[in-house]
Amino acid sequence: MKKTVIMVILMALAYYSPQPGLAQYSTGAYSEVGASDTSVERVSDWLATLGKTEEEKILIKSRRRVARKIKKAQASIARKKKEIERIKSQQ
Repeated sequence: MKKTVIMVILMALAYYSPQPGLAQYSTGAYSEVGASDTSVERVSDWLATLGKTEEEKILIKSRRRVARKIKKAQASIARKKKEIERIKSQQ
């Protein structure tokens, strides 16, 4: 039992410890343009561009980023409209 607990703790420490050797692969492609993209968005972009040429990848990624920004802007506008309506109804 004691060995199992120690092994679990060591595995957890190894899993959650920073790995400087892999830092070069973490966000190299997204260092400037897609820095605000979430991990899920990055993975979905990677899957969408799997097997494509570089030109196709750039085009697909840029279209997807623009679509996400438009969707976020529309959601923000809708939230602000609801907030304005709520404020008006309270007066």
